[in-house]
Amino acid sequence: MQDVGTTTQVGRVKALERDGRRLLAPELVGRELELAELDAALAATAAGEGRVVLVSGDAGIGKTALLRSFIAQVREAVLIGECSETGSARPFGPFVEILRSALATTAADVVERSLQGHARELARFLPERTGGQIEPSGGTDRFQSHEAFAMFFADLARSKPLVLAVEDVHFADPATLELLPYLARRLRGERVVIVLTYRRDELNRLHPLRPVLADLERSPQTTVVELRPLGAAGTSQMLQGALGLSHPPTGEFRRALDEVCEGNPFFIEEVLKTLAQREDLVYRDGAWQRDKEVHDIAIPDSVHSAVDQRVRALAPDAQRVLRVAAVIGRRFDFDVLQLASALPERTVLDALAAALEAQLIVEAGDLRGDHFVFRHALTREAVLAELLQRERRSLHRAVGAFLERRAASDPAAAADALAYHFDEAGDAERALRFHELAANEASRVFAFAAAARHLERACALAPDDPRALANLQLRLSEAAKSGHQYRRALAAADTARSLYVSLDDAAGATAALGCMANCHVGLGDLRSAARLASEAISAGAALGRGPELAEAYRTATFVAFQEYDHARVQENAEQAIRLARESGASVPLVEAMTMVGVTMVYQGREDEGLRRVREQLAMARERDVVGEIEFVLFLLTFLLRYLGAPRMESRALFEERLRICRERGYRNDTVLWNEIDLAFADADWDRIFPLLADLQDTIWAAIPALTAAFAGAAREGPERFLERAMDARRRLLGVPKWAGLAAGSAALFWLAGDAGATLEQAAAFADLAEETERESNVRVWASAGDFGPVAIYALLAAERLGDVAAVERWTTLMSRDERAREPRSLSASRLFARARRAVREGDLESALTLLARVEQVLAEGEFPFALTITRLERADLFLRRATVGDREHAKEELAASVPYWEKAKAEWYLGQLRRWAASRRLPFPVAPSDASAHGHVGARHTTVLSRREREVAALVAQGMTNAEIAERLAVTLRTAEGHVEHIRNKLGFHSRVQIGTWVARTLDTSSRG
Repeated sequence: MQDVGTTTQVGRVKALERDGRRLLAPELVGRELELAELDAALAATAAGEGRVVLVSGDAGIGKTALLRSFIAQVREAVLIGECSETGSARPFGPFVEILRSALATTAADVVERSLQGHARELARFLPERTGGQIEPSGGTDRFQSHEAFAMFFADLARSKPLVLAVEDVHFADPATLELLPYLARRLRGERVVIVLTYRRDELNRLHPLRPVLADLERSPQTTVVELRPLGAAGTSQMLQGALGLSHPPTGEFRRALDEVCEGNPFFIEEVLKTLAQREDLVYRDGAWQRDKEVHDIAIPDSVHSAVDQRVRALAPDAQRVLRVAAVIGRRFDFDVLQLASALPERTVLDALAAALEAQLIVEAGDLRGDHFVFRHALTREAVLAELLQRERRSLHRAVGAFLERRAASDPAAAADALAYHFDEAGDAERALRFHELAANEASRVFAFAAAARHLERACALAPDDPRALANLQLRLSEAAKSGHQYRRALAAADTARSLYVSLDDAAGATAALGCMANCHVGLGDLRSAARLASEAISAGAALGRGPELAEAYRTATFVAFQEYDHARVQENAEQAIRLARESGASVPLVEAMTMVGVTMVYQGREDEGLRRVREQLAMARERDVVGEIEFVLFLLTFLLRYLGAPRMESRALFEERLRICRERGYRNDTVLWNEIDLAFADADWDRIFPLLADLQDTIWAAIPALTAAFAGAAREGPERFLERAMDARRRLLGVPKWAGLAAGSAALFWLAGDAGATLEQAAAFADLAEETERESNVRVWASAGDFGPVAIYALLAAERLGDVAAVERWTTLMSRDERAREPRSLSASRLFARARRAVREGDLESALTLLARVEQVLAEGEFPFALTITRLERADLFLRRATVGDREHAKEELAASVPYWEKAKAEWYLGQLRRWAASRRLPFPVAPSDASAHGHVGARHTTVLSRREREVAALVAQGMTNAEIAERLAVTLRTAEGHVEHIRNKLGFHSRVQIGTWVARTLDTSSRG
């Protein structure tokens, strides 16, 4: 019956795949650089240069997929041959296949002319034409065959470039291996690209392909393309495509597959098919959906068979040693292996040598001893599956006992391995002890996901003791919460709460409820968070004191803080601070006092509040508790932006937070959010997408998800990314006071050219801004996100639509009374509104002056998209005014806009900018790389800067401060600061040192030239 069921499931999956629901990625992912290498080789043929491209990688890594993707996009003639293990005795096997393909696909007159002329020798490889047999060539005949193939391909390449692809050359026959270097040399001056693919893991040191590759690689016309496993972003993208999802899969699911598949595309597809067969994946609503948690990912038969075939080729002793090694782990050392295998040292050494030769393991020796590693996790899993359960348990017990003796003086260092081996051996008592110890060690180095895994096993192994289990569940919830795995933490905390209530343990119940409240904050459910925080306070009331009650009040403070409820912040913080001081709990103390300081700023007590926050930062640094430091730095950075502080001041704190977290290995979604913000500001968008794949299911993840959607749209076009942006927006709108961040989606719709949707998306920000200023005196403009003032896009959209009421609403909102210290996004919006009003009134002079000030403020605030939109508006006004020099000014505005987007590789948006320029008959700036190619290094940047900016840049190079520059030029300090920031933004620099270096290399050269 079981076999019938399995057959039915397999049949169901196959039927779904026939119905267009295949579990395959619809397009190549993560191979852009490799495709570019192939494209470059093909482009070289235009100059009559032949090329050889060697594509290598392990089995399943995607060599064939890369080749197919390349071939699909070329217009040149393509001929493909394949080497096979069964056909390795057939002389010139893949080239005979290519020859027959040419007969079938190439113009008959070209082929026949060559076969009857230069390449008549090839006729003997076509017995259907001669009635003869293909025989191995020898001596002179072999050379004639080589030359005939070369002439034949040269003839075909005369009409248009030719791509010759030979797959799996590790299986090539001897004649083919001789022919390959000959063709590479002979076709060096022809329009031919030879692409060879081979498995790197098949090449032992005596493989006949090795000398051929060495010969080919010596040529400067050979390109080596080594395919490596997909990174986190590539795996995420592949899963999204294969499953047909509208958004990336969860980080948890991606990481689960990464642990098994390690970025191998074939393994990923095979595992997905296995999950579908087990009905862990079901096809619903046009996509494959995961209905339950995937804890154990089975090894697909296709992978298992491939590995098993290679293992069975080893001698029996070598197989035994390899299976014992698989029990020890992915990484194993010689001493443990010899002890567990109970074989002589020489036998173990010979076995390892055989496994190394078979490419099943690699040597990883270091100062600690002789270590080895299985080449792939699935290799180890497939080997392990061959052991009987009883034998496996016995081996695990022996390995665990040996490791325990060896680690007697420091068991914590080996706790992870000891927990694993005793768990697999069925020794519950020792496994429980070491899982708890391993969890402590993992938490100590902020590896919270690992700590949670150990604690989950500890809970499963724990004896029937309610108190012990409650404590373990609470520890599990805290570890999962710290790693931002909030749903996992909620389940554990709820179990702990129930157990503590049954035990009448108020302290435990308070701690569990507080943890649950924190989790709901992280999920964006403030209503549930407030309710649970209140329940935690009630549960802890009988205690009257203690760190659990202090934490409950801290959580209540945080909820009120997110809702801008100043009175409740003060009320709850007072209790949190008092209780934290009494109990010595530093985290509630520091965080509550920090939130009080920020609230003081909101209430207008800016200096006092800022001083209070800085005091907490000093205290946190003194205690050197990373969680406290990063929390205060996070809020202080936000506070400085809220007060309009200089960019470099807030950026320094921003970078300090990231540096500390990196050094300590502390990483959660708020840290990733900051990393993505920094990458966006620096136009280093290649960093954004791998970081995005590591985000958890949290409210904090929605903010960088919106940023990534914008970056993806600017690179590839909006179509694929609008729905992702809307998913993030819906998540953010679940937190009422986060509408300002949610409204960032308006920037993406303005990018897409949809004025109506832009206005609609921005409305949430207008509603919140009016409400918060009326109720709590808080200006939400500091929450503009990476896209700058949403109001700018909204006002332009309203004008484009002719919506007079919307124009008036946004103009009024943007024209709030000026404060001495305010968010730069508000300052920019106010100036922009005044500029647009001046335009509507026909006062172009004032509008141009005001927009110049907007540019300075936006450059200081690191809002690249809003800055570009403002520059384009200003360029249009110059063209509209059309006085002497205005067209040059418009060119300068365009030229200043381009560098950021070029650095970010925002190809789609650069295309939009080109169309914008063409419609106004403005020349599009030459990219720096193009300028260099034409011998004009620095020329473009020199013309981008105005005369005054070049003068200021020269003074910066002399080491002058902004104040000294202001005095020298007889301008205000603010004007001098604006010039310096404008220069930085135009040149894409972040420091005065970069400006000085650029002046030395560029302006000096320009003046001499």
